[in-house]
Amino acid sequence: MDEAYLSMTPMRTNAAMIILRLLGLENDALEHEKISTFSDASSATAYWQPILAYLYDNPDVGFSGYGDDTFRPNESINSQMLAKVLLTVLGYKQDVDFSWADTLKFADSIGLKSLVNKSTITNNDVAIALVEALSIKTKGGYTFVTELVVADIINIDQAEKYGFTVETTQVEIKNAKATGVKTITVEFLMPIPKNSTVMLRKDFIGISNTYTLSENRRILTINTTATMTPGQYTVAVAGSVATFEVFNEKASSLVISTERIYKDVLQNIGLKLLNQYGEEMPITNVNISVTNKTSGSRKITVTKIDNEVYLDVSYANLADQIYIYALDNSTLLNDSALLTVQSVPSIKKISILGVEASSDTNRIYEDTSSHIIKIQAYDQYGQKYFIRQSDIDKKNLLLISSNNLCISPSNIKADINGNLVFSTNMAGEVLINIIVSSEGISASTTIAVYAAPVLSSIKVDQLPSTIFKNERVEVGVIAYDQYGSIYEIKPTDIIGYTTTDPMIVPAASISVNRGVLSFNTLNSGEVSVNSRINNSLMPLFTIKVNDGNVPYSITSLDIPFSHFEKGIENIQIP
Repeated sequence: MDEAYLSMTPMRTNAAMIILRLLGLENDALEHEKISTFSDASSATAYWQPILAYLYDNPDVGFSGYGDDTFRPNESINSQMLAKVLLTVLGYKQDVDFSWADTLKFADSIGLKSLVNKSTITNNDVAIALVEALSIKTKGGYTFVTELVVADIINIDQAEKYGFTVETTQVEIKNAKATGVKTITVEFLMPIPKNSTVMLRKDFIGISNTYTLSENRRILTINTTATMTPGQYTVAVAGSVATFEVFNEKASSLVISTERIYKDVLQNIGLKLLNQYGEEMPITNVNISVTNKTSGSRKITVTKIDNEVYLDVSYANLADQIYIYALDNSTLLNDSALLTVQSVPSIKKISILGVEASSDTNRIYEDTSSHIIKIQAYDQYGQKYFIRQSDIDKKNLLLISSNNLCISPSNIKADINGNLVFSTNMAGEVLINIIVSSEGISASTTIAVYAAPVLSSIKVDQLPSTIFKNERVEVGVIAYDQYGSIYEIKPTDIIGYTTTDPMIVPAASISVNRGVLSFNTLNSGEVSVNSRINNSLMPLFTIKVNDGNVPYSITSLDIPFSHFEKGIENIQIP
């Protein structure tokens, strides 16, 4: 680092990368597969795309973006923003431990003082704040540098060499207990190191298991292959040992969870027999009796399917009183419910919350699928109503499109979340109207379907400072589509090239592969290269090619003593 770099104002992306490196997450971010990302991610170069997607999917890193779903990658970061990020990595949460307005005040109170009273910051200020943060205790009670050493992100020898005090890093189990018939939960006083060995035994016999760590590395969940038998177990993690007892599984409660019953068939009453861990047990020995207390002649049918109980109440009348009684014959646990037969839920209110594109560009393109119309609906009881495909099939819900060539109603289906999923045909604009036929109410939304993205332009990222003749030069290149978004060049894309002097850079030598543009230089001189895409000629770069790199002078020469029989000393020629 030089003075020029330290005096520069850090961008939000640069600050994010510093934090990712500090937390040992840089490789995870660079290898992150982009599923969703910030709405303005395309304004950054290709290098930052997986990193921005990682930050979007992992807001606990501290860079959660703005309320409008943007990140603003090319904007500078100020002291308040950086303080908020550092507080987040120290374990504190905004709106829980501190408010946005009091960020710097809270930072000052825990020892992060270097950012206070600074409106703008430089890379030097960032470095000072990071060093300061390393010695501050996290919300968990240990210094940040200690937690980083435990997580194998910082070497303890290096930390102590530069004057940091590392607290004890010995793994200590706080608590270990069975939390399921195949599950053990182990809590630690501080984060445990990566790649810690985990062993589970009963009577000196190893138990086959898999395990997962919580994000803060303080909770270990062990899952055994088979149901644990009663007895004493031992768990050992990185040298720390704890014992715990496992008892026979036993039923703890029997619950009927449904609160409403409708004049309909196959209604799940939510009957569950739970063990001491709150896990479901088989209801094989549970008897269920159902009585229509209003009229015994209007029978209710009970059906067991797998481990669930369903009622057919279609023969009851509205307002009939239905009494449900469940008894587990093995434990005598029981539960009951008295419910009034009500009308089958139907849609009384409906609205469209928005439209989500399946791609990460927030545009809906022609000939694509899995786009979502987000629906919010309520029934006559004020409950959320989840639209089903049967509502569409039975014409309870009518779908009307103003442009069937763009989006056809036949290409709109209900998903398991009660939303509508659709595919597109041609580009264009379409009004989708959703009508609840029984109520005469509706909701509508206008959807713009864009032409598929095509290669529109390319831009050279960074040319070498010096280029010589008779070289194969490689430079990064960024492609853009007609909407200005970053575009991945396909083998089918046709790019032509022209040069002002083919004797310096032949057009035939220029090619692009996997984001890298390469070309040959034959002779020295100045040359301009243009790209031709869709019959549009655009300037690409201008370079000066120098003569070959040849030795100019000898500055020193070291002659080893061992190479000369009669030499008496090493000679250095100035």
